[in-house]
Amino acid sequence: MRALALALVLCTSSLAHAGETIVFGDSGATVTHDCAAQPKVAINGARNTITLTGACAKVAVNGTGNTVTIAAATTLAVTGSSNTVTVDTAGKIAISGTENKVTWKTGKRPKVSTSGTGNTIAHEAPAAAPGAGATSRSRASAASARRP
Repeated sequence: MRALALALVLCTSSLAHAGETIVFGDSGATVTHDCAAQPKVAINGARNTITLTGACAKVAVNGTGNTVTIAAATTLAVTGSSNTVTVDTAGKIAISGTENKVTWKTGKRPKVSTSGTGNTIAHEAPAAAPGAGATSRSRASAASARRP
């Protein structure tokens, strides 16, 4: 009976609930989590592809080599190494590991603190709506065509 119980524990995913924080500790996994269901997330594994939808309260990336995409986070802390994190909007971003890359896309600039070695944070403007560039060029071309 103990062997069966031990086998069940070992066969379950390393997705664990620690209080109100959901913890991802796998390696090489692809996971999507809705923060509306559980808004506090910790990522401790390696080489995972994690997508967080909805509004997350706190996200901690402590692992190595993870690729994390986040819809929204009030607080984002990256303390691992060689992680790539893209967040649409964030209130606060803290990076203290090594060789991490964090990109935020929309909203006002989050409060940012950085330490560690080789970490980068960048702002990526959202892509223009399809045809928006063509409309601007068309107007410019039309205006120059009317000039004598």
